[in-house]
Amino acid sequence: MADAASGKRKILVVEDEIVISNICCIVLEAEGFDVNTAPDCRTAQKMIDETEFDLCLIDLMMPEMNGMQLYQWMLETHPELADKAIFSTGSIIEIEETVKDFLQKSGRPILLKPFSLDELVNIIWETSQ
Repeated sequence: MADAASGKRKILVVEDEIVISNICCIVLEAEGFDVNTAPDCRTAQKMIDETEFDLCLIDLMMPEMNGMQLYQWMLETHPELADKAIFSTGSIIEIEETVKDFLQKSGRPILLKPFSLDELVNIIWETSQ
């Protein structure tokens, strides 16, 4: 759902690491996206309820409510956005089996940290089509 006024596609970056959040914002805005950020999943829920986003980049490992729980909520309340979710997380080697199972079942793309700017841009463009 591109912003009618600007024609830009809206992305929500859900990331508790401020440096990563800022980098994503700068890079994706330079690519022509309208980017909003949420420092946690509870804030993301409120933003998703109030604004229509075209895509959501979600860090899986966050305090209080994790990215998997946010995705489950999105499936129930905003399934169209859940279909445009991208997950990010640290090395796949360190991921627990439950997270691996979740990622496989969701079928959504994963961006492994640390990621390059090209990897970020490519996965966003591929998913936003």
